[in-house]
Amino acid sequence: MIRVLVATPINEGKEDLFEEFTYNLFKLGKDFKYLLVDNSKDADFGGYAGAFDHYTHFYLPRAFDRIAMARRIAKKVAVEMDYDYLLFIDSDVFPERKEIDKLIDSKLDIVSAMCMTLDQEGMPIPNAWIGGRPVDLRLNGIVEVDTVGFGCTLISKHALELSDFQVERKEGIVFTGEDFYFCKVAKNNGIRVFVNLDASVRHKIGEDHWDYDVD
Repeated sequence: MIRVLVATPINEGKEDLFEEFTYNLFKLGKDFKYLLVDNSKDADFGGYAGAFDHYTHFYLPRAFDRIAMARRIAKKVAVEMDYDYLLFIDSDVFPERKEIDKLIDSKLDIVSAMCMTLDQEGMPIPNAWIGGRPVDLRLNGIVEVDTVGFGCTLISKHALELSDFQVERKEGIVFTGEDFYFCKVAKNNGIRVFVNLDASVRHKIGEDHWDYDVD
């Protein structure tokens, strides 16, 4: 049986979505194990710990550092407890089980569901990239890409062991997020990155809850 750890970073910026999110999350099934990585400063998500198989809490002041640390913690749990796959589902993403099964059935090292994000002008674009451009939505099926966002992404243990999550900054400004960094290092180590355009998930992106500080 394939062992999958579902990991969710959460902070107070997404507190308004958490009840709806957890309801949807646990509908995915009891055959998965669930990790809640609480990186909030003020909100108390510890009361939800009993609903998850694993729970941990930490806080860092900068948002990009928080999410990178949350993903590193999830990676550590997945590798040390010998899970076959780590599935990241961000706390504003609402997948159905059938979409997750498409990712698992692909048997790929890194594969993301089709999860939209916002560009600098606030327009929705796919968070999967080829040559610095969003993937063409006129395509379908499984497409190899350079990088994907990790809003709903399945990663094999093999890939976890060959890469890590870091934030790259230049003159204090973030220019590579933790998910793109992971993809870059993984590809340098021979791991291919894919998006399944037939596995579409709902992403509540109408409001930016993150404090993107750059100091």
